[in-house]
Amino acid sequence: MEFFLNELSLECQFNNVSEFYAATNEVFKCRSLINRFGYMLYYKGNLSDKLVCHDTTFRGAIQAHPDRNKKSSILSWITKEGPFWEMEPVQTDYDTFKLHNIDADMMDSSLVEAAKRKYNQIDCNTVSYSPSSYNSTPIEILMEKLSNGLKEQIEVENFWKFTVLSDFLNKKDTDRVQTWDGLIQWAKRNCTHLFFADYILEKLNPCPYSQGIASRVQVLLKILDELNMCMSDKTGNSKKRIDEIFKQFFTGGDEATFTPESFSNKEKHKQKLTFKHPEGGTDLFCHYHGKIKERQFRIHFNWPKQTSDEKLYIVYIGPKITKK
Repeated sequence: MEFFLNELSLECQFNNVSEFYAATNEVFKCRSLINRFGYMLYYKGNLSDKLVCHDTTFRGAIQAHPDRNKKSSILSWITKEGPFWEMEPVQTDYDTFKLHNIDADMMDSSLVEAAKRKYNQIDCNTVSYSPSSYNSTPIEILMEKLSNGLKEQIEVENFWKFTVLSDFLNKKDTDRVQTWDGLIQWAKRNCTHLFFADYILEKLNPCPYSQGIASRVQVLLKILDELNMCMSDKTGNSKKRIDEIFKQFFTGGDEATFTPESFSNKEKHKQKLTFKHPEGGTDLFCHYHGKIKERQFRIHFNWPKQTSDEKLYIVYIGPKITKK
């Protein structure tokens, strides 16, 4: 799960710096809470130049803060600690992004990035300043393709109160898995159209557990689960959804979420990419994989399937097999 600070919520709306200090204190508390739960609040590097009241910038207001400790903490946050938003922008086929009820320049904003990430099944939320035009949730963002006028609305969960964020994170915390074994147990309960090899933890357990990796694995497994469910639909009613999944997650070359190994890797690492059949049949050559950027983790599965009725086996979750 990811959080972005919504820099658009700094609208030069404060009457004086004291109001800005109080609002920043609330955001700072939210940041500390997010960190305590093992997540990060990312923000864009231009935050310090945003106007907060009259002609005073964020940096200028903080530099004039009467509390030396708070001044030092906040300046360190925006200049050294971050974390700064340095992730690669997520790609979509949509060209324009507009807010449902706010006229704002969305270009290169954290809200646009959050919408793109939500569209790509990444759990992403925002934290906004209060008071502002962004004190509502979810924030509705309309995406449009200029080529054909196709539109889609994405909703991003947004927080501006510490207490509401605390309730949200505490509920999430009780739902999330906390070990690799717990992850596989979750997968078997929630991805019933997938078949998990009983040896899958052999390579996974020696790796230090990561909540970020586990969360992303859950997202990718749910995509594969839905795909296999649709493929088993004999009525043909799921064809449109199958096409959507392929376009969104299986196309785009090396940038796609699910990709095959290159020809050279398939030849060079054929033995490593061949797995014992989970049900005792002929060994499976599973070069197709889902990609997780953190620690270069991969999910390997038998694809393409020989028939629509063939089971979709998850045979490997762990570090990239074909590392140079």
